Parts: sequence; C-alpha cells; structure tokens
Amino acid sequence: MGEVRHSTLVVTHGQRLIRARITEPVTSPGTRCPVVAFGHGFLQQARYYDTLMAALAARGYRVVAPDTETGPWPSHGRLADDLWRVALSAREAAPWTGPGRGLVLAGHSMGAGAALLAASRHPEADAVVTLAALETRPPARLDAIGAPTLLVVGSRDRIVPPARSRRVYDAMTAPRQWAAVRGGYHCGFLDRARWRDAGCDRGDLPRREQLDVTARLVADWLDAVFHGRPFEQPPGVDVEQH
Repeated sequence: MGEVRHSTLVVTHGQRLIRARITEPVTSPGTRCPVVAFGHGFLQQARYYDTLMAALAARGYRVVAPDTETGPWPSHGRLADDLWRVALSAREAAPWTGPGRGLVLAGHSMGAGAALLAASRHPEADAVVTLAALETRPPARLDAIGAPTLLVVGSRDRIVPPARSRRVYDAMTAPRQWAAVRGGYHCGFLDRARWRDAGCDRGDLPRREQLDVTARLVADWLDAVFHGRPFEQPPGVDVEQH
C-alpha cells in the first residue's frame, strides 16, 4: 500500500463554491488515475471517510468527495450534481488514459443514493459503487443506469436495513453485484460519525475490520472494471451477481 495525501479542490458553479476533499497517491500527484467521486451520508463530512478514501487511493484511484449538503436539510439533487462536477474537475486535472472515461460515482447512505441519481443523469459514468444505498428525492431513474454497479450493505445495518437497499438493487437493470458484509453495520463504513457517533448503530464487526473488508472489496471490484483483473469474493462477504 502506497502513501497518500489529502488536499482540497474548489469548483466554481455560478455563485457557488463547491469544496471537495481529494485523496490521491503521494508518490505521483496528478497521476492519471480513475476518479472516484464519493458522496457522504446524512449530516456527515468528507473527512469522516478518510480511511476508506486512503485505501482506494493507495490502490491507484483518485478519490474526490464534495463537502456540500452537510446540514439538516440537504438537497439530494444538488449533491448528485456536485458529485458529477467534482468528478469532471478532478479528471480534467489528470485525464485518464485507460479504458472508459475514468469516472466512478460512489457514496454512503444518502451519498450512495446521490451517486445513483447522478448515474441516472449521466450515463457516461463507467461504474457506480454504493454503501448502504438510500433512496433520494427526487428518486433516481434506476432503469436509466447502464454502468456496472456494486451495491454493498452491512448485514447488521439498523439505520438503512439491507432490505431497503435490496429494493434499489432489484429495480436496477444494469450489470450489478450485491455484496453483504457479514456483521457489518451502517456507521462501520465511516471512521466516525458526526457528534461522537451520535445516533449510530452497532454490528458484530469491529469498525477497523469492516473498513478493511470494504476497502478490499471495492478496490478489487474497481480493478476488475478498469484493469480486467479477476474479481473474487472476499472472506466475510456474501456476493450475488446479475
């Protein structure tokens, strides 16, 4: 695993300044890596996902996470648009030269729903990754998403139960995989939640273990998409494919 660095990207859109946290390999800043635009959960901030973002960056991905819509009345549509804007801006700084466009839409909970919404608006995305996907308002047109999609859940999630994400999965027509982290829980996808984990659930896995399993799962799946490497079911994860 290589070293990574964090920095800030600012994208101007009209009168708005969209701030985003970038995590990328430190040995080669500006490297032509696929870009993963990552949406945070409700009331969360990008920095609470540093462990997951760093693990993906160490595997050769440039992760950019907008720090917008962090308040109690977020706009799902605006977060979806912000994901797409920061993804394009990050890719422009170091255009991907491999297969596809080098654009991944991803997120956790509300941010996962925003990633699906963005993917339904922008079919040119190469892939979508969701953690505990939550429906948005407006809802994503799931039948409009053509990119391969990985939907990850924690089997012990009490905030967005797996059955809720499963409805999203079953409504999709794109090539997709379902991955349930055994014993995983909703807040186990973050380093910590806001206000000292206020309102969080608990699972059977230590948080560090859940983050390690999730990072490996997502990075291996992205490597299969962008580099043609075989994707194998990681230990502790139940995988289905359609």
